[in-house]
Amino acid sequence: MISTEVMSGTSDGEARMIIIRASSKREGGKLVDIEVKYDDHCRIVEAIISGDFFAYPPEAVEILESCLKGCDTDSCVGQCFEVLGTESTLLGLDIRDIEELLKNLFERCREELGTT
Repeated sequence: MISTEVMSGTSDGEARMIIIRASSKREGGKLVDIEVKYDDHCRIVEAIISGDFFAYPPEAVEILESCLKGCDTDSCVGQCFEVLGTESTLLGLDIRDIEELLKNLFERCREELGTT
């Protein structure tokens, strides 16, 4: 399930912010929730990844969230997952599921801005 919220800019000329939330759960798997805040160019301002899965090392999700800041392409997202490399594991969830979900959110952002 994906939901979108578009926040308008302020009278000071502040750019609008697009917030897109998604949840995914594979049969027999764990739940993952993602909230991404984009600027008006579909550049990631903030990404929050949570769910009922376990990450090893524990800071793997924080590393990924930090790396995603500033991404504005699918290839940038892919590079962030390469940063995690083979040293990170998610129990109950395939890390590529998160990558695919994030790429779908980029597509939704582009649709919202009419730039697909």
